[in-house]
Amino acid sequence: MSLAKRRKNLFVFFLVACLVLTTTLGAAPNLSQAKKKKQGITVTNKMTKGVLVIREKKKLQLKLKLQGKKVSSKKIKKIFKFKSSNKKIVTVNKKGKIYAKKAGNAKVYITQKVKGKKKKCKLKVKVVAKKNKPVVTMTTGSTAQPTAEPTKQPTKQPTAEPTKQPTAEPTKQPTAPTVAPTVAPTVAPTVAPTMAPTVAPTVAPTVAPTEQPTAGPQPTVGPQPTAQPTAQPTAQPTAQPTAQPTAQPTAEPTAQPTAQPTEQPTAEPTAEPTAQPTAEPTAKPTKQPTAEPTAEPTKQPTATPTEQPTATPAATPTPSASQGPQLVSSGECSGMEYGGKYAGPVDDKEYSAMGFYINGDYCTTSYNFEGTNKKYRMVVKGASSDSSTANVSVYIGGKKVGTVGFAGTTLSEQSFEFKMTEATGNQEIKFLLETDDGSNDTFVNSYKLYYIPDAPTVEPTPSASQKPGLVSSGECSKMTCGGKYAGVAGDKVVLYSNGDYCSTSYKFEGTNKKYRMVVKGASDNDSTAKVSVYIGGKKVGTVGFTGTTVSEQSLEFKMTDATGDQEIKFLLETDDGSNNTCVYGYELYYIGDVKPLPDAPTPASVGAVSTGNYRNMFKELGYSDAEIDKKVESAWQKFFYGTDEERIYYPVGEDMAYIYTADTDDVRSEGMSYGMMICVQMDKQEEFDRLWKWAKTHMQHKSGEFKGYFAWQMNTNGTIKDNTPAADGEEYFATSLLFASARWGNGKGIYNYNKEAQEILKTMLHQADDGVGVNMFDRTHKMPVFCPIGNAATFSDPSYHLPAFYEVWAIKAEQDNDFWREAAEASRQHFKDATNEKTGLGPDYSEYSGTAKHEGNHADFRFDAWRIAANIACDYAWWAQDSWATTHANRIQSFFYDQGVDSYGNQWSLDGKNLNSPDHSPGLVAMNATASLASSDKKSWSFLEDLWNISPTTGKYRYYDGCLYMMGLLHCSGKFKAYLSGDTPVVVVNGKISTTSAEFDLSADKQEDVTTKIILNGVRTLSEIRNGNTVLEKGKDYTISGDIVSICKEYLSKQAVGVTKLTFVFDAGKNAVMSITIKDSKLPDVPVVSGPFEKIKATDYVDSKDVTIEDGKVTLNSTSSYIAFTLDFGSETAKSITAYVKEPNNSGQLFVRSGSLSSNPATVWNLGNGSWKEANSGLNPTVTGSTKIYIQTNKPGVQIDWIQFGK
Repeated sequence: MSLAKRRKNLFVFFLVACLVLTTTLGAAPNLSQAKKKKQGITVTNKMTKGVLVIREKKKLQLKLKLQGKKVSSKKIKKIFKFKSSNKKIVTVNKKGKIYAKKAGNAKVYITQKVKGKKKKCKLKVKVVAKKNKPVVTMTTGSTAQPTAEPTKQPTKQPTAEPTKQPTAEPTKQPTAPTVAPTVAPTVAPTVAPTMAPTVAPTVAPTVAPTEQPTAGPQPTVGPQPTAQPTAQPTAQPTAQPTAQPTAQPTAEPTAQPTAQPTEQPTAEPTAEPTAQPTAEPTAKPTKQPTAEPTAEPTKQPTATPTEQPTATPAATPTPSASQGPQLVSSGECSGMEYGGKYAGPVDDKEYSAMGFYINGDYCTTSYNFEGTNKKYRMVVKGASSDSSTANVSVYIGGKKVGTVGFAGTTLSEQSFEFKMTEATGNQEIKFLLETDDGSNDTFVNSYKLYYIPDAPTVEPTPSASQKPGLVSSGECSKMTCGGKYAGVAGDKVVLYSNGDYCSTSYKFEGTNKKYRMVVKGASDNDSTAKVSVYIGGKKVGTVGFTGTTVSEQSLEFKMTDATGDQEIKFLLETDDGSNNTCVYGYELYYIGDVKPLPDAPTPASVGAVSTGNYRNMFKELGYSDAEIDKKVESAWQKFFYGTDEERIYYPVGEDMAYIYTADTDDVRSEGMSYGMMICVQMDKQEEFDRLWKWAKTHMQHKSGEFKGYFAWQMNTNGTIKDNTPAADGEEYFATSLLFASARWGNGKGIYNYNKEAQEILKTMLHQADDGVGVNMFDRTHKMPVFCPIGNAATFSDPSYHLPAFYEVWAIKAEQDNDFWREAAEASRQHFKDATNEKTGLGPDYSEYSGTAKHEGNHADFRFDAWRIAANIACDYAWWAQDSWATTHANRIQSFFYDQGVDSYGNQWSLDGKNLNSPDHSPGLVAMNATASLASSDKKSWSFLEDLWNISPTTGKYRYYDGCLYMMGLLHCSGKFKAYLSGDTPVVVVNGKISTTSAEFDLSADKQEDVTTKIILNGVRTLSEIRNGNTVLEKGKDYTISGDIVSICKEYLSKQAVGVTKLTFVFDAGKNAVMSITIKDSKLPDVPVVSGPFEKIKATDYVDSKDVTIEDGKVTLNSTSSYIAFTLDFGSETAKSITAYVKEPNNSGQLFVRSGSLSSNPATVWNLGNGSWKEANSGLNPTVTGSTKIYIQTNKPGVQIDWIQFGK
């Protein structure tokens, strides 16, 4: 190529690059605008997880929008054309009307009728079978075997066995209930399950919205390795074999080998493989072989060879208790016949293998099977081409018998068992790739086939003192079924969609008992089908069945308080459309008594910063100092100096280090500042300094609109990945530096910790002073912004609110002390506004008013929101400024307790619906356990036990879970402290009152004293009570008896209708205010409300915040003000609302919310321009049933006279 041509090409490339950069970086992100640009054809019919579900033989008119505008049904024919992918299942006419012909899945393609670039849309449709009622008829005899084809007429006797395949068409009179498939099918099947959820929250806003919603993390399929082998060797061998596999993995590695071999074999394989090798070899072989091989192979070899050989060859699996499995066939895959498009022997690796690259690739051999009804174990050795899991299916005689998966590039053995019930003679053994999604290649090295003789039945694992006793059992086919589609199918119950269940009951006797539940079930395909187990309405665990072979899965649980008859329910709640769950039966074993939990904890009335007493919740639970110290130190070692699967701390050179986010291969300001906080709490100055230097050198902006802020996302080489700052990073940086200054003193340069902290605090509040950049705290609302850029600075993130830190800043900052103190109060109020009043759950993102921010899926309780409970509890533990923290701790722990304290999922809607995310994440476990610092409920001990017992996450998703787990351990062990240099600050303890709002009726027959409890915390005294500037007279206007203050009815009867505010003045600290609403129930101008559709006076609210009543009208004084009404619409639906309102400048809006302040609002516009008017609007969403209605406004000063709902 000539030099001129090269220059020309380079110039063109430069212009294109500039254009791309200008387009990408030219403006601050505007999510709403980006979304509008991407709108095309939208289907607005009600769907289930993005799928349109229709009953068989039904018709449905499509409802469409084009570029956000609704298209009438008359115009659809002119604007769009339609095509069905499968006309045997679904047809669609020119007018967009769908006809569901028979059960199945199909797609409808919708195309705009225009020339040039057309808008297109693909609609997924699921047709479900008609739900027939079961009809039972009788015949004189039963068929011995199931029929191969459906009967044309109903049989008079039920078949002795269920049919193995469904009939092609429904029978007119079925002998068993016809049950429908899942409502929500899998839109595109997941080829390989996601091993763990995305645990690191997105800190910066997405510049453009995702085109499809995130489905949420998928459940982990298959067994997981133990985190570490046992910490100490077993002193003596076990006397008897273990009857059942270990329920939980060992938490720590074995320091030394077992001194003596076990005398007897293990009766059953361990449930989980060991993830790490033993530190030392076993000194001697076991005297007897284990009865069964482990369910999964050891993922790593032993560190050093064993001194003596094992009693049986390593190649052969360990035999059963009666007779060991016998190796009957084996072979190297590289020498087999192969087929498919790309399959072939691999010659560029250190091992021989057959390589599979796309679906249909296979290799094959054969074996002569003798006899029927035989059980075998297939062991396959293989590997993936990368760190992801590569699967291969095994077929014998044309029938699929199982699937194995290989994670990582190191060869490993994976096994499964199967039965040959009928086929005999020479049968093809085929290893087939059929789940390829292009993410990896599969390499199969070899196989071994073992014949397993029948083994004796063994009992469940006994406890230390006694064997478990079977106390209850049952067949699911004889239970009560419920839900939309659940039904009996032969000897099992099939659960099709979420909400399907079967149930029975058992009478539990006594408290503090431990049980094992064994459930027998299967999936209807190769994927894992799960079912939740509830006892007495409380979730005790989940079991999962992989594959169509019936298997037994077990879980253990404690019954600490419930006794008597309790419902046992097997409930489907994790259905994603990929399979159906079959449950056959259960067995319930009593294991033994457990140590009773302590009495309900008593929250501290004075904060730890004042007393120096940081509560050690683990010690209060009964653990020793030595056990606690060991637990915390072990976690530190794993996260900072563990294996590459454990550690998050990575040193760089001689004096720097970073905290690594493995799942996204980057470094985050959140993680770096978390790491520094952990280091200062653990007194690890060297690691602290290394992290701080890396952050200061690479992450902190030196100029521009972000000067002084830290880029939230970096590459590990120190280059910027995303330069946007995020508030939580700066908050933890500043606070950890202040603590470092107090613990270690200040050094020179960047190690003058106090100087660096002060600079960060100043930047957060004064970045915009010169007109360049945005402050990290909104000065009006005194709250942290989500990100100091564009639209992201107009809302907040509740998990960024750290009032415990702001109180530290109020003491230690060199300026803005009053602002930080006010920010602490604002955040405490924000927690109340943002969290659900029933569940305690808060959203990822929120408006400053506390309303959930509908940005993507962040209006729900997801990964960011995990931290809210710990932020509230830490604030209370340190400062004890707001006893509402106890209300919240009890509320959120009660919610999760009812979901199964050791099994609840990690993503929820605010009103408590699981968002198809069953993973029980250690990070969330740690945050909920930290809430115990403020709890007064006995349930809190169960959350602490859960944290103590759970193993920290390893592997790809260890960063976020790990940071929260580590900080949770520090919080709950009393090791997460506020280090303040110099003398311990004198923190004024405030007096409080238990009742802050009350009502008084002027009607003579309803007048009563208003009482409240005064909380003096042992140090305060009540000086006086004022009404404005008037001091009430003790003994006449109010009385005091012990800690109860009574405002006399004689005094209140003289007050005008409206709100009387009484100020309780203490000798020091903050005053407390009680708002008493004075009303007269006999006033003629208050309409009698005969129902929710009558006019309702605004003054008849049952709850309010920051309102004023004047002349029978309510004024909302701020954007956080509200009035609330408890209404029951019954079976009717409120579809509109009218309000008689007055608003100064016609720009105000009313927000009508049902259920909570965080629910989606309906909006009433055009409230008038300084004059009274009737403003009305439709309700979307509509309201029905019994609910609490909240009325808010976006502008202060709106007045309301009455409201009325319409049908």
